[in-house]
Amino acid sequence: MKLDFRKVLSEFLTRLRSLFTLQKIVVKSLTRLRPIWVSHIDPFLRSRLIPFCKSIYSLLITFDDRIKIKWSKYGLTFIPPILAILLSYSEIDDVKYTLGPYISIMEGTLTRKTEIGPFPYPDELRPQVEFWKKIFSKYTTKQVVIHDNWYLDIIYTVVDLDGDDLRSEADKRKAVDRAIEKYKGILTELEKKGDNVDAMTEEEKKIYAMFKKVSENGVDKEAKDRIRGQIGQRDRMIKGIATSGRYIAEMERIFREANLPVELTRLPFVESAFNTYAYSFVGAAGLWQFMKYTGKMYMRIDNVVDERRDPIKSTIAAAKLLAANYKLLNSWPLAITAYNHGAGGIQKAIAQLKSRDIADIIQKYNGENFGFASRNFYPEFLAALEVMSDIKTYFGDVVMDPPLQYDEVVIKDYVKMSDIIKYCSLSEEDLRELNPALREGVFSSRYMIPKNYVLKIPAGSKADFETKYAMIPSSQKFASLNFDKTHKVKQGQSLSAIAKLYKTSVKALMSANSLKKPNMIKAGQVLKIPGKLSPASATDEDKEEKKES
Repeated sequence: MKLDFRKVLSEFLTRLRSLFTLQKIVVKSLTRLRPIWVSHIDPFLRSRLIPFCKSIYSLLITFDDRIKIKWSKYGLTFIPPILAILLSYSEIDDVKYTLGPYISIMEGTLTRKTEIGPFPYPDELRPQVEFWKKIFSKYTTKQVVIHDNWYLDIIYTVVDLDGDDLRSEADKRKAVDRAIEKYKGILTELEKKGDNVDAMTEEEKKIYAMFKKVSENGVDKEAKDRIRGQIGQRDRMIKGIATSGRYIAEMERIFREANLPVELTRLPFVESAFNTYAYSFVGAAGLWQFMKYTGKMYMRIDNVVDERRDPIKSTIAAAKLLAANYKLLNSWPLAITAYNHGAGGIQKAIAQLKSRDIADIIQKYNGENFGFASRNFYPEFLAALEVMSDIKTYFGDVVMDPPLQYDEVVIKDYVKMSDIIKYCSLSEEDLRELNPALREGVFSSRYMIPKNYVLKIPAGSKADFETKYAMIPSSQKFASLNFDKTHKVKQGQSLSAIAKLYKTSVKALMSANSLKKPNMIKAGQVLKIPGKLSPASATDEDKEEKKES
């Protein structure tokens, strides 16, 4: 007897239709069930309903292109509301991470997302996006996900770093290394056994099956060299969401005024989780993780001020850089990837592949330095967009900090921070929080606050500040910093010898030349020799002023 698939499916959908009357009951009742959710409903969902849902949606997705199932025709409008409610309960990870990204209703037909806002969401990048969603919202910094660095849907295990026997950083590194070595050994064995499933252990079968899903050839010989550990970010992201409340409204205003998508302001979640003081091991700094070379194109970066750490000034710089990337590449996926890899690198990728498709570039480009971070930068951004568009679902109730309030004053002289704190009755803690761009040398008064610097002070204190600032003795405020001479360091010459030669101090030489240690000089280096400071009361105002650095 020949099976009439259409008839069977039609009968099945007709039976499902009877569940339509449950919609109102489900919507009204499930919200009252949270107290008993974990103990009763969640086990049922995991054992029965979730596998059932997976089977149904897998079937519908598989045959949608052939039979074009119309939701309204079969009275299936009850499914999206029920699914939405199930997704709102963070305990149900299986539903949230397996079904959530695949289901949407567009023009009455079951489809997958093809874009998030103005940003394309290629189907080829879905495994990467799903991986990063888990990293951002499921695993914490006390967990390391051991995975394949090419096929991100292959996760071998998760190492828990919160154990009593893992107290030191060395112990934690060893635990991760042991896990990596374990799976390298398993992959080596699988390479020997080929497709001989009968000879495999249960764990080997599991890994073999994962590779068969992503590659017809199964486990390849390079797999053992692709094992990588990724630290979870959930707790950092929750903290970042709270911190973002201080700046996000102003950041969005900056991007709107620049005619750029405001969704781009979510990039700092990928770069730094909104940590103002974030530094990478390669020297990138601030919310937007600018490298010094790139940052200097848009901001002041020296030994006194590093505007990469100023959330607003660095946002203005990021908007300019992203706009320049987009103007050059005419594609947001490429412009965003260029933010990490450089516009020149992306142009090389386009030339090599003769393609501007982001999926092609991510999967096929083998250019120098286009490694794991660059390949995953755009998928990470899409993942951040998804989880940040539904914070409650992925993170629960997170209280965002209120927008930062402050007054601004122009410091008209070179002056020490210690004098500002002493005479103007301000706390160092407040000034540090409001002025993250000022370097440590300024707060230790090794360097002076630059003349005409716009200093942020607590809201409502501007009038009092101006009154008290005028009371700082003129002998402690300077109109200019003069350097009378320069000296070229000779072989074997010490800083103390140079100081004695010019009748100055080692400390003054270090300050004038931004030296952290007296032994940091080398032969051939040209040092500034400090002269006298010009007091703010000096009448010789037409003297050319020079900055500290």
